[in-house]
Order: sequence, then structure tokens, then C-alpha cells
Amino acid sequence: MALFLLDTNMLLGFSRKAPWAMQAYAEFGLGKPETTTFTSIICRGEMLALAEKNGWGGKRRSRMETVLGRFPTLDISKREIVDASRLLSFPQTAISST
Repeated sequence: MALFLLDTNMLLGFSRKAPWAMQAYAEFGLGKPETTTFTSIICRGEMLALAEKNGWGGKRRSRMETVLGRFPTLDISKREIVDASRLLSFPQTAISST
């Protein structure tokens, strides 16, 4: 089972149907049942802010909502996620401080 956490750039790429995003979707099997793909509440908020700031109309906003609806949103305030992020970002510091 593969796990992926999508950032705002990937979500935006899917929303725009960018060729590079569609290639990543196919290459990594992001729509397959054996692949679990999430996004974070931060990325979801950034997408909504982009739509508002840029005055996206019905069609673009609808595509964005469809993309956001495909991937469960994680609340990053969970301690396990914060700890995992710290380990990924600063592996030596995190290891020595535990």
C-alpha cells in the first residue's frame, strides 16, 4: 500500500488538468484503491484562498471542489503528524532530542 500527501501545487495542477499533474496521477496510481492519498487542511485552505483571491468563477471553482473532494483532508494538529513532520524535516535534530 502506498501513501501520499499532496501539497497545494499538486492540487492546483489537478484542478488545472496540467499534463505534469495528470502524469503524476497515473504514474503513482493516485486513483487506485491500493493507494491512499491525502491532503492537509493547510493545502485545502490555500486552494480556497487562491480561488477567492483570483475570483475563480463557477467552472474553475467546481473543478477545484471536485479535486478537493477526491482526497481526504488531514488535520495537521494531531501530535503524530507534527512529530512525523519534524522527523522528516530535521532527522538529526529530532533523533538527538528524543
